[in-house]
Amino acid sequence: MASRVAPTPRTIHAPHVIALGVLKAVTLNGILLALSLLALVPFWWMLTGGFKSLGDLFAFPPRLWPSRWSLDGYQRLFRYFPFLRNFMNSVIISGLSTFGNLLSSSLAAFAFARMRFPGKNVFFMLFLSTLMIPGIVYLIPQFMVFRFLRWINSPLPLIVPAFFSNAFSIFMLRQFLSTLPAELEAAAKIDGANWPRIYFEISLPLIKPVLVTLGLFSFMGSWNDLLGPIIYLSRLEQLNLTAAAAYLRTSYHSGENQNVEMAAATITVVPVLLVFIFAQRYIVSSLVFSGLKG
Repeated sequence: MASRVAPTPRTIHAPHVIALGVLKAVTLNGILLALSLLALVPFWWMLTGGFKSLGDLFAFPPRLWPSRWSLDGYQRLFRYFPFLRNFMNSVIISGLSTFGNLLSSSLAAFAFARMRFPGKNVFFMLFLSTLMIPGIVYLIPQFMVFRFLRWINSPLPLIVPAFFSNAFSIFMLRQFLSTLPAELEAAAKIDGANWPRIYFEISLPLIKPVLVTLGLFSFMGSWNDLLGPIIYLSRLEQLNLTAAAAYLRTSYHSGENQNVEMAAATITVVPVLLVFIFAQRYIVSSLVFSGLKG
């Protein structure tokens, strides 16, 4: 005679327990939403400030919406300052710096992760040790080297160092490359592939999420760089957007032209925000270090 299996009892929640859980969730989400909106207020003030008149900017209580939309701030910005030239400077410097950093770092990381040569671990530890050296320590030696090379008042000091890799980028890429199975390289070598072909056709496509993430960090760091341009560049038309906006703040009667400053800040911030929105899905992918399993 077959034995009957007793049914599994279902957990029955009392109505007040369900209501309490819903109330907690609504309260928590409400608090997070309020804090998020509060954090967005400065960003909204910047976006609308370029379209406000001085009366709206200095009104009390503050007006979050312009009483009359005006392009006067942007018109004066481009009329009295070479801000379009500064924008192109930022694009060129940040683009080349990002490309140089990704190229050199990926090559070095590929060598440390997939190749065998004497002293590999020693050299890798030396690279990592440079992370403990503050950048301000070698600022003066760098300036002396660039002055000897006659690179002052040119964008070269802001671009060329990126082509000599970055310890943090090398570390990140090396950790990701180390997770790739050796069978991929073995199969490629059987087909007659050499190291350059393995690097370009096998390794690079697999590390694309990490490359995009590191590229975003490198691009943001170069785009927001203020110290480098004010040290190596002396003419306004040579500066990037960040340094030009700082110059605008300190030299253009800032109290009387806050709408111009808000317009400059918007032009400086929006491109980085758009790049971040484009790259955010790769950032999530790069956090998962995975490889193929046989």
